[in-house]
Amino acid sequence: MGAMKKYSIILPVYNGGELVKECVQSVLSQTFAEFDFLLLDNNSDDGTYEWLSKINDRRLRIVRSAKTISMSQNWARICETPKNEFLTVIGHDDILYPHYLQVMHDLIQQFPDASLYQTHFNFINIKGHIVRKCKAMLGKNG
Repeated sequence: MGAMKKYSIILPVYNGGELVKECVQSVLSQTFAEFDFLLLDNNSDDGTYEWLSKINDRRLRIVRSAKTISMSQNWARICETPKNEFLTVIGHDDILYPHYLQVMHDLIQQFPDASLYQTHFNFINIKGHIVRKCKAMLGKNG
């Protein structure tokens, strides 16, 4: 992982199928491009690992488990892996808006003493249609 970057996006995945493709594409399409992208593959056997291995992007690093482990064990690997100062953990069925990381970066610049940052989101179905929007969030300073 790049020591000069502030941000890590981490994706634990097992058999992500078609959903992981859209997820990965949304991460790699961020307008704020200075981040590391770590995929923790849990010994997928549906072609996920093979598809991920074909991606040629300097920000991407895949760490595959030698054998299939429980979902909680795969997510626990987040604690064991090198990461940058700020991190976002996503599931393989999540999609990031193109400006997600830029918004997070701006929030961190605006509120440097905060310990948790969150942006707005929408709940979508398998076809990408909005099921409902998140409730309004008010910013807090202090």
